[in-house]
Amino acid sequence: MTLNGPQGSHLYLISELPDYGSYDRKVRFLGCVENYDIATGIIAIGHAYPPNRPNVLAKVDVNGILGTLQRNTTQVGAWVRVMGYIQQADAPSTQTNTRDPPTVQVAAIILSAASPFPVEVYEKAMRERLELLEIGKSMLANTKQDNNNDINR
Repeated sequence: MTLNGPQGSHLYLISELPDYGSYDRKVRFLGCVENYDIATGIIAIGHAYPPNRPNVLAKVDVNGILGTLQRNTTQVGAWVRVMGYIQQADAPSTQTNTRDPPTVQVAAIILSAASPFPVEVYEKAMRERLELLEIGKSMLANTKQDNNNDINR
């Protein structure tokens, strides 16, 4: 049975988008508005977490959803939830100005205010998610190694 419908979205930290996000992949993330350029319809959103990863700036194109934007979602310092499609991601090595963080361009389909919440709780949940992903990758690598050992016997 084949199910047709909209593509599911994937939850990421902004800092993960260049690594895990493929172009035209639907993503969700949470971040803080750093700048809104009214002339271009681009909102710069950041979240410097986790501290051991390079800071990444999401440049979110909101031109397609201007009619649904609320004033509080475009103000510097506002925490927002974004769902959209990755359009382009710059690897850190391709940056022309090394002081500028890598950027990911996202075409928004939804941008809404994040309800008041403790950022620490969100970061803890995302840290646990990252730890589970690492455990899963390790288990998968071990399974592949075991399968290769079985084949070579």
